[in-house]
Amino acid sequence: MGEVARPGAFNLPAGGRILDLLALAGGLRSSYADQEIIVTRQGLDGDQVWITDYRSLINNPNEHNLLLAGGDVVFVPEYSRQIVVLGEVNRPGAYQIHQGARLLDAIAMAGGPTDRAELGAVGIYRGGDMRDPAEFAVGRDRILFQGDAEENPEIRGGDVIYVPETSKPDWNKILGVLSGVNTFRQILDWVLFPGGER
Repeated sequence: MGEVARPGAFNLPAGGRILDLLALAGGLRSSYADQEIIVTRQGLDGDQVWITDYRSLINNPNEHNLLLAGGDVVFVPEYSRQIVVLGEVNRPGAYQIHQGARLLDAIAMAGGPTDRAELGAVGIYRGGDMRDPAEFAVGRDRILFQGDAEENPEIRGGDVIYVPETSKPDWNKILGVLSGVNTFRQILDWVLFPGGER
């Protein structure tokens, strides 16, 4: 089922595996290496779910190319290429990414960092990573990366990128306020002490 050329029911010979089934279904519609592939099997103790991706199937078939059994359901979900960039960027919002996009690409798409951005503490949040059963069961958001944007990790569809505000003082604002206070004090002195006497 899902994002394959010919979704449907197939009879696999004994010993058939995920890659064999994908070949029978005409292959994946996308060419993304991190395209997820989900296998569900009904058992006496309830449903079992395995999640892998195409890269793992190709690079490490001994571990990820699961032996299939009758009644297994293989689902290839639609690949999401959308991310959200929030915080101290010039144009926060949702953006489409290309395969292999990295953190700095996302920040650039969002108009670059503002003057108040703290690029040394950027976070990438990936909600409930389905490959981690504990996180999948709990369904909590988790931080995938938190650190310096110069490390420039790869991002993927569904990520939320947050650029925090720096904790350093904004001297332009401070000087503007002090300048205003100074002007106010001068006006007050002029009103209260018109002759300059105190």
